[in-house]
Amino acid sequence: MTHLAKPFKPDRRGDRLDDWTWEHVGQERLLLLRGSDETAHHVCMGFPGAVSVDLYPKHRPRWTHRLRLRTGADVTELLLLLQRVVVLPVPDELDAAIALDLYSRPCPTGTNGLAYTSVGELIHRIKYENRDRDKVISAGRSLSGSLTEVVLTHPWFQSCDLILPVPGHDRTRLAASVRIGATIAQDTGKARSSVTSRQEFRRSAKDMNRSERAQLMDEYSIEQDLTDRTVLVVDDVYQTGSTMRGVARAARRAGASTILGLVGARTLSW
Repeated sequence: MTHLAKPFKPDRRGDRLDDWTWEHVGQERLLLLRGSDETAHHVCMGFPGAVSVDLYPKHRPRWTHRLRLRTGADVTELLLLLQRVVVLPVPDELDAAIALDLYSRPCPTGTNGLAYTSVGELIHRIKYENRDRDKVISAGRSLSGSLTEVVLTHPWFQSCDLILPVPGHDRTRLAASVRIGATIAQDTGKARSSVTSRQEFRRSAKDMNRSERAQLMDEYSIEQDLTDRTVLVVDDVYQTGSTMRGVARAARRAGASTILGLVGARTLSW
């Protein structure tokens, strides 16, 4: 991939790894990245022992990070994954989060509106097109399979030992996020724990105002003791991040030491 020599500008909604290459310095091999700070952090946490070293003027502005990894560390599979997914900037409650893709994209020049991405199309089918059960099941399997691949490919996410699906806004219905989380747990062989909502029914987070979303920080509880555990919070869509933050805060209260997030899609707005 060829880039013009211009600075990398991170998107506050999230970024993919833009590019990477190896630099040989004597007998040492250093990894050069072009991407956000969060993306470089994923590499470092995926391969403990990785150390960030200084960039020289010759590296800028094309490259944003320079890493020294342990001898023999094979990061290729993770780097290819980080080029496909969207690494999300996260609030204090989370240690890291990934979305498979954006929910939608602007239509081509000359047209108005937004068009679903392939991931957005799957999520829309799962959540809103429930007349054809076979299509819903097929979409759920496809989406869950892609999310499972992230967990199995990313060393940091693979280290989690418990899946926490975000509960829906209506306790009387099985939310898409809960079904997806259960499938990921089954396919990865990881344990799953229930998250309880304080309210039996509330407005969907996307329809809430700022004050209502703030109340989600204390909406959830987890009875299981999570002391020193690494947990993975799973949701279908990330818009403001309020529901994921609320579940993450509940996990932290229950003792979790590391909290990762995984969602199907990130919306364009926040």
